[in-house]
This record gives sequence, C-alpha cells and structure tokens, in this order.
Amino acid sequence: MKKLIKGGRVVDGTKKPAYAADVLVENDKIVKIGDIDTTEDMEVIDATGW
Repeated sequence: MKKLIKGGRVVDGTKKPAYAADVLVENDKIVKIGDIDTTEDMEVIDATGW
C-alpha cells in the first residue's frame, strides 16, 4: 500500500534548511518527494503542524 505523508517538513541531511513537502512511501521505501496529488489507493497521513 502507498502511504502519502502530506505537508511535513523534510530534512535531507545536506545541512540545508528543512522545507515543506509531501513524501510518498511505497513498499517501505521513499519513492517521491515534492507536491504530490492524492489518489484512492493511498493512505494519507496529515503532517501539517509538525
């Protein structure tokens, strides 16, 4: 199942400031970071406010 984490803050380890983005996880692996539209086959996790 796909899991979409919406509106979280991403820290990528490059010492750049954290930024707001969505993260798509599929089969326990991150497959996309950015502005991602939801689909019916995704479990959506709201990370706004973190």
